[in-house]
Amino acid sequence: MLEHTVAVSDGTLMPAVDATLPVAAIEHEEIRRTVTHLASDSYSTPANLLLSALPQADYKRLLPHLQPTLLHAGQVLHTCNTPSCGVHFIDDGVVSAVLSSGDGHEMETITIGREGMVGRAASILGDTPTFRHATVHVGGRAWWLPVEALKREFERRGALHDLLVGYTDALLTEAGQIAMCKRWHKIEARLSHWLLLLRERAQTDELPFTQDFIAELIEARPAEVTVASGLLWKEGLIRFNNNRVTILNPQGLQAKACECAAVIQQEYEQLRLAATKPYAA
Repeated sequence: MLEHTVAVSDGTLMPAVDATLPVAAIEHEEIRRTVTHLASDSYSTPANLLLSALPQADYKRLLPHLQPTLLHAGQVLHTCNTPSCGVHFIDDGVVSAVLSSGDGHEMETITIGREGMVGRAASILGDTPTFRHATVHVGGRAWWLPVEALKREFERRGALHDLLVGYTDALLTEAGQIAMCKRWHKIEARLSHWLLLLRERAQTDELPFTQDFIAELIEARPAEVTVASGLLWKEGLIRFNNNRVTILNPQGLQAKACECAAVIQQEYEQLRLAATKPYAA
């Protein structure tokens, strides 16, 4: 079953799950055994901002059900045609997902990193937008939580309830901001914004994204992205080839970007602060 390898955040090559298998078929105990040689504290404190925002008592209730999972590029986490058996809280790596409305209409393609989770939790959250499909673009680590455990904790109407409701609001804000950005902002500003957002979510200056993928994200022609990236490269802000973007000057890139990346990041920061403050011990 474990046929591929993936580089995790410390550079270690680890076996990765066969992307052709449905999530329900993945044997999480086998995955757990593959990470035993990692430092024991590497999973003791989640890097995922939703899990790390939970009060200690709430997190301890979830801990027996959380399964450490390795993700690899190209892996399909779920589609709208597969049954929902759980959600992934991303620790590192980047997932792209198509957000859809409650009536099934597609909204925007967004990226998800350690600030969020991926899964079809609409049955728990009610008539809210959900992910139509989600694919891993940067491999890394995640926590898998069965939907039954998620539902039990959600129904306590405590910190996790408020976090997930707030996270749904943040996703809607992000989708709206992205739609506005694609309509009104120039290609160079949009490209700079997306590179900063992807840098934040991947937690690295080395972004393994092709120009075609980024062109799809920002709804631009590949030729436009080539021209815009060339201008940024000429100014010493990035280095871009067909398979990788290297960010050389984040501060300079921020000066070129529209305000959308900062607006989106601030939305998630406010979510984290608002969710933790009422529950602080």
